[in-house]
Amino acid sequence: MEFVQRQALPAKLTLDTYLYASFAALACFISVMIPVILATKKNIVSQKRKHSSGQAQATWHKYFIDVILLAIAGYGWYTLRQSWRLVDYSHESIAIDPLLLLVPGLFIIGLTLLCFRIYPWIIAFITWIGRKKWPVHMYTALIQIGRTSKQYQFFMLFLVMTISIGLFSANTAQTVNQNLEEQVSYEAGADIVLQQYWERDIPVELTKAGEFIKEEDRRDNVRILYYEPNSAHIKDWPGIKQISRVFTKNRVNVTNTAEPNKNKKTLLMGIDTNTFGETAYFRSSLLSPNRHWFEYLNLMASETSSVMISRELAKDLDVRPGGYISLNWDMAQHAHFVVYDIIDYWPSWNPDTNPYFVVGNLSYIQNSMAIEPYRLWISLEEDADRGELLSKFEEERLRLTSFNDVLDGLNSLSKDAYLTGLNGSLTLGFLIALVITFIGFLLYWILSLRSRTLQYGVFRSMGMSARQLFIMLFWEQVLTTGMAVLLGVVIGKITSILFIPFLQNSLGTEGQLLPFRIVFERSDEILIYSFAGLLLISGLAILSWMISKIRIHQAIKIGEE
Repeated sequence: MEFVQRQALPAKLTLDTYLYASFAALACFISVMIPVILATKKNIVSQKRKHSSGQAQATWHKYFIDVILLAIAGYGWYTLRQSWRLVDYSHESIAIDPLLLLVPGLFIIGLTLLCFRIYPWIIAFITWIGRKKWPVHMYTALIQIGRTSKQYQFFMLFLVMTISIGLFSANTAQTVNQNLEEQVSYEAGADIVLQQYWERDIPVELTKAGEFIKEEDRRDNVRILYYEPNSAHIKDWPGIKQISRVFTKNRVNVTNTAEPNKNKKTLLMGIDTNTFGETAYFRSSLLSPNRHWFEYLNLMASETSSVMISRELAKDLDVRPGGYISLNWDMAQHAHFVVYDIIDYWPSWNPDTNPYFVVGNLSYIQNSMAIEPYRLWISLEEDADRGELLSKFEEERLRLTSFNDVLDGLNSLSKDAYLTGLNGSLTLGFLIALVITFIGFLLYWILSLRSRTLQYGVFRSMGMSARQLFIMLFWEQVLTTGMAVLLGVVIGKITSILFIPFLQNSLGTEGQLLPFRIVFERSDEILIYSFAGLLLISGLAILSWMISKIRIHQAIKIGEE
């Protein structure tokens, strides 16, 4: 949940809102009353016998609810996958398929119940392996969890669901935000892209009656003379980290040197190899997975005639890496280049609008072909003050023909009502779930300790020290709370891997340029682990305090009564 400087979004409570709230309240009431109604059918003797045995199979395992939920979730995943393959990217707004929010929840519950079906067997196996080696307090903790696993499962289920859904929600929000922000940054190329005004001299041979003459009537080797403005001092302005010169020219003639009859019109980009890597935004994995994109820049710096071309251009010209091409445009000389590699992405290049693309060394292009106006790509410091920088532009009276700040695109993205609502609901839901889980955790262990006061009193009377009793409770916490947290993280990641890829249907980016990727932020996991640590520490603190208050003679007296 990010707060931005803008007017508040209009929030309206419609009839549908009250209906959904009513259904939620009714569902909560029914879920509370069902156990009450079932309990009225039992007397105190049958209830005590059931709790003392602790061996009855849970209802969800008895009727294979875990298998049913997994089957439903599997069918939902198949449905989402089919719709994912048939998706039409013609929509422009962000919209989340409701099925994408329901099916992961069913999958988390089903997989958690399936794990709880196996977990008692694992505890029993661990107990059997070390039955002659475990210390008394450890063996007692294992026996307690193994024989009364049904009592722990409901609490563990609640904890696993909270962490899994919370982690899935966090990964969903991070993935949506990161992919959209990367899309905007990729299209912009750098933090700021600007072009200065270039003075020029037009030879009279190119003009006729105040207009440019036709190309076929022009004399050879006659060019417009451009005067390059001084931009070296801009590097020292406040907040600027690096500046790179980037030249782009559309409709450049490109020819396969080996087969001159194969030629196309392409988009040409010339870059300063030394500064481009420090200025442009680019995800290195978009190129060869085994090479960092800086390797391409290093090669163009050492082999100035090397270029990279788009896959579509390589296919139509029948050019492979190591082949030769020639480039030229009106009023520029021919120059020959060697193809280093074939690429699918490059900063600011849109393969949908310009399928033919060539990128090379700017110095070689200027020396071999012509010098024409280029843009300045600027990267800013993290704490850069854009207002101060714009004031500097005005103070220096910098003559600009174009100016683009990536922050404008990011701000418009952050103001999207649907995206803001999605982030807010996911974040707030996660925080509320953590608070409810924390309260439920404390209530469970306090009530559990009170119900087992006689057992702890007997342990103390048999010679178990308070330290051993504390260690026993510690291992119970690790094998229940700790295992629930670990299981929640694992199930949350599995759910994210299975279902988050379907989000790319909902981003509304009309033919997304960059490949969709799942984002796992370590900070989210650290938050969950911190929350789990808080649960363990607070739970152990309360249990320790309550154990210290236990009096053996009072516990034995309670047992006699």
